[in-house]
Amino acid sequence: MFATNASKITNKNHSGGGYEQFAPAAHLVTVFALDCEAGRTLYADETAHQVLVPLDGQPYAATLRNGEKKTVIEIKDGQVVLLPSGTRMSLTWHQTVTGSVAKIDPTRMKDFVQSDLKVLIDGGNSGAVRIVPDTDLTGLAERMLETASQDDIGRDTALQAMSQLFIVTLVRNHAKLASDGPLSADQFTLRQFQELCQFVDNRLDRSIRVEDLASVLGVSISSLQRKLGADTGLSPAHFVAERRLKRAKSLLEETSQAIGTIAFACGFADQAHLARAFKRHFRLTPSQHRKATQLMRARHSEETVN
Repeated sequence: MFATNASKITNKNHSGGGYEQFAPAAHLVTVFALDCEAGRTLYADETAHQVLVPLDGQPYAATLRNGEKKTVIEIKDGQVVLLPSGTRMSLTWHQTVTGSVAKIDPTRMKDFVQSDLKVLIDGGNSGAVRIVPDTDLTGLAERMLETASQDDIGRDTALQAMSQLFIVTLVRNHAKLASDGPLSADQFTLRQFQELCQFVDNRLDRSIRVEDLASVLGVSISSLQRKLGADTGLSPAHFVAERRLKRAKSLLEETSQAIGTIAFACGFADQAHLARAFKRHFRLTPSQHRKATQLMRARHSEETVN
């Protein structure tokens, strides 16, 4: 999700409000340091979900523009602003504000939620701006901003872990999960989707045919392809491949198994096959990812002792 050897860059928004984007620019979450003067306007990115988190413990007022509609809002200490993708919105601040903005790629968030959390989100009210209390997200945003401003090899792995925790917290606290009924005729029920994930995860060390996936759900191959595409945007083959890679990533982080052993356990032909697929997907080789994870944990242990 994160590139290595990234640097900090400074930008200005359309009306002169300053912010700093801390690279690496996450494919899942990108964290920004926000510093806007009174009267400045922050324009929402229509292509991303955004979570605005004031961090200095005081209330703020702003004029929210959503299309032609204007509303004065108040953001209290411990509250965050959830700005969904796909709508044209801006916030004009009534006083100087400092904090952070987390930008979330909607496609990768959907993939992470479905693949890792095995849940489906009902997006029925996704266009509404919400101001909600959430000290969990506030604390995470502060730690992400602090980590992102550092410049060492363990930063990217730490940010990756924190960005995933950020999404888990956001979904757990604020998302409306789909019920067991299908969201549409061309989508799985939540139970079907969880059964599919479990079936694949229990057989990652062997060949998995599309016929096997259709059979376990009691649907035709064409129905499987249509429903899986509607829910994940993936073909059955790509869905299985992504779960193989994510299992390999977990084993690299959580065990000391040889990379070749992990490759076979996850259904790859050999270590080289895993290395090629892993680097293409995560932008690091398996060895680089394991070393970065170990370094991050060692640094965390030193900080805890000190």
